Amino acid sequence: MFRSRPLFAAAALLTAVGTATLTMAGPAAAQPAPTPAASPTVQEAMDHATQDLSAQRAALRAAPGDAFTARTAVVDADGTSHVRVERTYHGLKVRGGEAILHYRPGGGFKAVTNALDSQLSLAVTPALDAAKATSIAAGAFPDVVRKAGFSATELFVDAAAQPTLAWDVAIPIPGGILHVFVDALTGAVRGSDTGLRTIAAGGGQARPAKTEGLVHPNAPEPPGGGTTPPCCEQGSTGTGAGYHTGKVALASAYQLNSVVVPITYYLKDRTRGGHLTRDALDATNNENTGTVTFTDSDNYWSTGAMSNRASAAVDAHYGAAVTWDFYKNVLGRNGIKNNGVGARSFVHYIFYDPSYGYFTDNAGWNDDCFCMMYGDGGGPGNLPLVTAIDVAGHEMSHGVTSETANLNYNLSEAGGLNESTSDIFGTLVEFHANNAADAADYKIGEKITGAATPLRWMDDPDQDGVSKSCWYNGVGGVDPHYSSGVGNHFFYTLAVGSGMSAWGNSPTCGGAPAVTGIGNEKAGRIWYQALSAYMVSNETYAKARVSTINAANDLYGGVECEAVKAAWAAVAVPVQASEAACAPAQTLPLLTNPGNRTSKLGTAVSLQLQAVHPLSEALTFAATGLPAGLTMSASGLVTGTPTQAGFTIATVTVTDVSSNVVTTKITWLVTGSSGCMPSSWVKNGGFESQSNSWTATAGVIGQALGSYNSPHDGDWRAKLGGHNAVHTDTLSQSVPMPSVNCGTANIKYWVWVTTDETTTISQFDKLTVKFGATTAGTLSNLDEQRGYVQKTYSISPAWNASSTLLFTSVEDSSQLTRFVVDDVSVEIP
Repeated sequence: MFRSRPLFAAAALLTAVGTATLTMAGPAAAQPAPTPAASPTVQEAMDHATQDLSAQRAALRAAPGDAFTARTAVVDADGTSHVRVERTYHGLKVRGGEAILHYRPGGGFKAVTNALDSQLSLAVTPALDAAKATSIAAGAFPDVVRKAGFSATELFVDAAAQPTLAWDVAIPIPGGILHVFVDALTGAVRGSDTGLRTIAAGGGQARPAKTEGLVHPNAPEPPGGGTTPPCCEQGSTGTGAGYHTGKVALASAYQLNSVVVPITYYLKDRTRGGHLTRDALDATNNENTGTVTFTDSDNYWSTGAMSNRASAAVDAHYGAAVTWDFYKNVLGRNGIKNNGVGARSFVHYIFYDPSYGYFTDNAGWNDDCFCMMYGDGGGPGNLPLVTAIDVAGHEMSHGVTSETANLNYNLSEAGGLNESTSDIFGTLVEFHANNAADAADYKIGEKITGAATPLRWMDDPDQDGVSKSCWYNGVGGVDPHYSSGVGNHFFYTLAVGSGMSAWGNSPTCGGAPAVTGIGNEKAGRIWYQALSAYMVSNETYAKARVSTINAANDLYGGVECEAVKAAWAAVAVPVQASEAACAPAQTLPLLTNPGNRTSKLGTAVSLQLQAVHPLSEALTFAATGLPAGLTMSASGLVTGTPTQAGFTIATVTVTDVSSNVVTTKITWLVTGSSGCMPSSWVKNGGFESQSNSWTATAGVIGQALGSYNSPHDGDWRAKLGGHNAVHTDTLSQSVPMPSVNCGTANIKYWVWVTTDETTTISQFDKLTVKFGATTAGTLSNLDEQRGYVQKTYSISPAWNASSTLLFTSVEDSSQLTRFVVDDVSVEIP
């Protein structure tokens, strides 16, 4: 589906590079906004930065047309905060224009990390229109395989190098979207990106494309085994035999349905954000429609044989689980987006790339589908299944990078840093998994090459003949999988040290002094802090040196910071004028803020807080202000079931044996109320039971037949409009509201609007949402967007009564507009 994020995630193939710079507070700095208390919550840090934006416009290098939006924040153990903001210029998105505002404990302004070198100053009126840009983009890729649908365009400011006005032309292709960047003034093609991030460089074995949605003769059946609508999903733990991972515990789910016997288990991990593993059926398809869920009757999955289709599923599902656990238990990150939502894995997938055609000997991540894809191997190297543990960790880490520094994949050295980040965390996932069948090491993809030679070595990347162990001016000109060698070599040297060891032999570059390693955990924490709090999209290795030194000072200071400097010297990245001196060694505990939390009344909670001590002292946790029904153990585990709805700010402390105390705060929202259950009163809101409980115009509720009709989740959705003629569609349900007065309620639904209308000012086609006699909201052809967005309308319903929830689309005589609706609910805010 089309999404706005790839505009920032993908870069043109440019030669000039913008440089991220750190601007410190000085005597001329504007008066900052009122400061919050020390150790703010993530939301408080973002709110404070938002209030402070006008005071810091000079530090942000803001032009008169610039506006900023806080996107994410990192709060350190001492209350220091780092708030990442995105920039628009006269209403246009700016790729390569982000910045990070750094605040001292207590909220005083400290510094800004800027991706831009200077203020923007350019016209925002294009010399060629969207239609011309689309034609140019199509001409640049005449042989590309296109999916059904139209090319979308978006005007933006391309500031990754010399800033200019550009068009992002998004062309639907098998498995994703080809973004072609066209200069809006000259018509020159500045570059392209599919958003596909793979474990190995290049393409693979060419083979014919299969029809999307092809039914494989060995395909498993979907959950339920029939037409009886499922109810009441439950989690379970089974056992799987993976091709690479061996015998492992495997999270699954099943439906409590008295009609269907025996129980059918399917690969959904309810303990890790609902992560799903599906069979792509030997096709280029990463959507729910046309793929199937793996199912099993006894919860014992596969035989481990390559010939068993579920073997790849076991590997992928387990790999996603151990990756989730590494990020949560070591780094305190709650899923790829840090929002507790799991992704999807597709196995038996055929990749497509405009430059290489179709291939199966790779694995990949794509933000557009928020999913991982695994091929069946083959290719020139006759690879086995591409589903090893470090591969899973590598691919999911591309998603983490996109949500943090968003390292610009096709922009000089930033692309190498992107790949290096995935290699680093993929390796750390392998160590964290501690799986004897796929033993940890510092080799990338050694289980999938089918030989003793891995895809990449971290101790001395030069061994493969193409990767780069040492930095040089121009290293960004090679494939990111090979320029990643500089970052991989740095990390290995920082974690293990230089010279011979049980893990390999890491020579230093240019006769640099030997380095003593600080271990995986500290090295990994430093890289993650740099990625989250300092790196920007056009990062270079020189700037990564500065970022990791800052991160080491945040976390440790002392020996660890000196080791970072020495490890960069060992890979020939020189001292930078802007780098910080190493701070004294930290002696306080390091407590990770888990971010804003949301729970539901009556639903059990389990959250492990993370903290480490620089001197390895024992730590004791305590908390006040947790939601009613929740408690925290001395080890930092929050458990219980919320018994009261509402908003609280919990204060968490961790104390070491020297009585040093570190504090952080967590914003916690519990939704629902004792008399206002269940959480939603709409039945069959995801349409998975088809028309059950709904009344609709013929053809509105159905399964998808192409990208622009796809469901948000599951296999069914409702599509109103799309007739290219005067037409009205309706979709309605009588919703019984409880007898107790719950105050206000929210109508929530996900919607994808696409249109052939070309106007930017007139509403020709409309969707109206009503609850009873109240019009809750409207959409029109002017609300077209790339992919699904969630809409929320607050209403004051009649309690102890039934009201009709009604969606109505009205189209004029030409230029169709589609309103694809899914996952509808009416619930307590």
